[in-house]
Amino acid sequence: MSFSEYRRTLKLKTIDICYLDYDKISCQYNPDYENVWLKVCGGYKITDGLYYKQLIEWKDHKKYFELFRGYGRSLNWISNNITNFYLMMKDIDENGFDQKKELPVVLIKPILKNKYNDSYEIWEGHRRLSILKYLDIKQKVQLCEIV
Repeated sequence: MSFSEYRRTLKLKTIDICYLDYDKISCQYNPDYENVWLKVCGGYKITDGLYYKQLIEWKDHKKYFELFRGYGRSLNWISNNITNFYLMMKDIDENGFDQKKELPVVLIKPILKNKYNDSYEIWEGHRRLSILKYLDIKQKVQLCEIV
């Protein structure tokens, strides 16, 4: 079973709704993608905070395309993902962020124990948290554990 298939079988239980330091939240470690990540993103840890920050830092997006092509994503999926990210960032920057919207979900421990991360792990809301961190907007998260 691949990591992605395994992830879909997991059930979560909410522990708390709280603010967390963005720097303590890591991306999910997916062993199926580790080699692609290391090849394309040598300067970043595989769980390097909120990985959508690379969309802001990589101005030409070539690495982003290469990374997600390596993950098996279609060019259309990648283009749509980049477009949606920037539309969301523009909307939040111009209109603010509604704190009552669906909260980003963060796990208290990584799904898989790994050498890159032993702290909080983002489950859902990668783009929102990346944008909010970049725009320096504090956001509560739904803190969960796997049951």
